[in-house]
Amino acid sequence: LRVIPVVMLLVLVVSLVEAFLILLAHLSHGAPAAPGPPRRADRWLNALRQKVVGPVARAAVAWRWLTLGVACFAFLASIAALGRLLTPADFGVVAIATSFVAFVKMFADHGLPQSIVQREDITEAPINSLFWINVAGGFVAAGLGTLIAWPISIWFARPELFWIIAALANTLILTGLGAPH
Repeated sequence: LRVIPVVMLLVLVVSLVEAFLILLAHLSHGAPAAPGPPRRADRWLNALRQKVVGPVARAAVAWRWLTLGVACFAFLASIAALGRLLTPADFGVVAIATSFVAFVKMFADHGLPQSIVQREDITEAPINSLFWINVAGGFVAAGLGTLIAWPISIWFARPELFWIIAALANTLILTGLGAPH
């Protein structure tokens, strides 16, 4: 267990190097957007971003302490609800599953959304490319999480752990879809 902090630090350092050096070099060579009218999906996403996501994000930033308080309350309420609904053994199984899925999520995120914020002059083409890379990363992470679910359930001798990890790992697809676009 002593090597886990070292591995975590190495992963974070490599991720930072990738985000600050490698990814920015790739973004500077992005292809220009294809000419022509926007597709229906692009129009729908732009309308959703301007009419729903933008106003909600502005309100969340304006009321940041309230937003943080609501998020903390929701987190504590969900933990309390799980603690009340599950037996201690089942709560432990969910905690094991959550920790492994959080570990896999580190590889799905890989710093791409943060790199968009760092650029002052980014065009639509690299943003679209990064979105689809994040979607693919979400699918890969979900597959990886599902693959490691079986050995983990065998290791802990808890067959139900497989299904819990597999279900939680598939939520990483939504994480990829939640990337900036």
